[in-house]
Amino acid sequence: MKSNMPDPVKQIVREQRALAILRIANRQPGRTSNECVLSECLKQFGLTCGHEELRAEIDALEREGLLRVERGTGVHVIELTRRGAEVAESVVTAEGVARVEPGCSY
Repeated sequence: MKSNMPDPVKQIVREQRALAILRIANRQPGRTSNECVLSECLKQFGLTCGHEELRAEIDALEREGLLRVERGTGVHVIELTRRGAEVAESVVTAEGVARVEPGCSY
Protein backbone atom coordinates (compact mmCIF):
# COMPACT_ATOMS: atom_id res chain seq x y z
CA MET A 1 0.00 0.00 0.00
CA LYS A 2 1.41 3.36 -1.04
CA SER A 3 1.56 6.04 1.65
CA ASN A 4 0.24 9.54 1.03
CA MET A 5 2.63 11.12 3.58
CA PRO A 6 4.86 13.87 2.23
CA ASP A 7 8.54 12.88 1.98
CA PRO A 8 9.69 14.97 4.99
CA VAL A 9 7.14 13.21 7.17
CA LYS A 10 8.27 9.80 5.88
CA GLN A 11 11.86 10.70 6.72
CA ILE A 12 10.95 11.78 10.26
CA VAL A 13 9.01 8.55 10.83
CA ARG A 14 11.92 6.44 9.48
CA GLU A 15 14.42 8.25 11.72
CA GLN A 16 12.19 7.84 14.78
CA ARG A 17 11.62 4.18 13.95
CA ALA A 18 15.38 3.63 13.64
CA LEU A 19 15.95 5.24 17.04
CA ALA A 20 13.20 3.15 18.61
CA ILE A 21 14.70 -0.07 17.23
CA LEU A 22 18.09 0.78 18.70
CA ARG A 23 16.65 1.79 22.07
CA ILE A 24 14.44 -1.31 22.29
CA ALA A 25 17.44 -3.57 21.63
CA ASN A 26 19.57 -1.59 24.07
CA ARG A 27 17.14 -2.44 26.90
CA GLN A 28 17.10 -6.17 26.22
CA PRO A 29 19.37 -8.75 27.88
CA GLY A 30 22.42 -9.14 25.68
CA ARG A 31 21.26 -6.12 23.67
CA THR A 32 19.45 -8.46 21.30
CA SER A 33 15.92 -8.66 19.97
CA ASN A 34 13.99 -10.17 17.09
CA GLU A 35 11.78 -8.65 14.47
CA CYS A 36 8.56 -9.97 16.06
CA VAL A 37 9.33 -8.22 19.36
CA LEU A 38 10.45 -5.08 17.52
CA SER A 39 7.24 -5.00 15.50
CA GLU A 40 5.05 -5.23 18.62
CA CYS A 41 7.07 -2.57 20.45
CA LEU A 42 6.95 -0.22 17.46
CA LYS A 43 3.15 -0.53 17.44
CA GLN A 44 3.10 0.62 21.07
CA PHE A 45 5.04 3.75 20.08
CA GLY A 46 2.82 4.59 17.10
CA LEU A 47 5.55 3.60 14.64
CA THR A 48 3.79 0.63 13.06
CA CYS A 49 5.21 -0.70 9.81
CA GLY A 50 4.88 -3.75 7.62
CA HIS A 51 7.21 -6.73 7.71
CA GLU A 52 9.19 -5.73 4.61
CA GLU A 53 9.55 -2.14 5.80
CA LEU A 54 10.87 -3.34 9.17
CA ARG A 55 13.40 -5.61 7.47
CA ALA A 56 14.51 -2.73 5.25
CA GLU A 57 15.05 -0.56 8.34
CA ILE A 58 17.01 -3.34 10.05
CA ASP A 59 19.15 -3.74 6.91
CA ALA A 60 19.83 0.02 6.82
CA LEU A 61 20.90 0.01 10.49
CA GLU A 62 23.18 -2.94 9.78
CA ARG A 63 24.79 -1.10 6.85
CA GLU A 64 25.48 1.82 9.22
CA GLY A 65 27.24 -0.57 11.62
CA LEU A 66 24.66 -0.02 14.36
CA LEU A 67 23.59 -3.65 14.66
CA ARG A 68 24.35 -7.14 13.44
CA VAL A 69 21.67 -9.38 11.98
CA GLU A 70 21.37 -13.13 12.22
CA ARG A 71 19.12 -14.13 9.36
CA GLY A 72 17.36 -17.35 10.31
CA THR A 73 14.90 -19.29 8.23
CA GLY A 74 12.02 -17.39 9.77
CA VAL A 75 12.74 -14.57 12.17
CA HIS A 76 15.72 -12.23 12.02
CA VAL A 77 17.54 -11.63 15.30
CA ILE A 78 19.41 -8.37 15.81
CA GLU A 79 22.29 -7.59 18.13
CA LEU A 80 23.26 -4.03 18.92
CA THR A 81 26.86 -3.08 18.20
CA ARG A 82 28.87 -0.82 20.49
CA ARG A 83 28.24 2.06 18.10
CA GLY A 84 24.52 1.23 18.03
CA ALA A 85 24.43 1.38 21.83
CA GLU A 86 26.20 4.75 21.75
CA VAL A 87 23.57 6.10 19.34
CA ALA A 88 20.75 4.64 21.48
CA GLU A 89 22.24 6.35 24.54
CA SER A 90 22.74 9.63 22.65
CA VAL A 91 26.52 9.56 23.05
CA VAL A 92 27.00 9.90 19.27
CA THR A 93 24.73 10.49 16.28
CA ALA A 94 24.21 8.44 13.14
CA GLU A 95 22.84 9.24 9.71
CA GLY A 96 19.20 8.24 9.40
CA VAL A 97 18.58 7.97 13.15
CA ALA A 98 16.73 10.62 15.16
CA ARG A 99 18.47 12.13 18.17
CA VAL A 100 17.15 11.21 21.58
CA GLU A 101 15.01 14.06 22.88
CA PRO A 102 14.34 14.72 26.58
CA GLY A 103 11.37 12.65 27.70
CA CYS A 104 11.71 10.17 24.83
CA SER A 105 9.35 7.29 25.66
CA TYR A 106 11.44 4.74 23.85
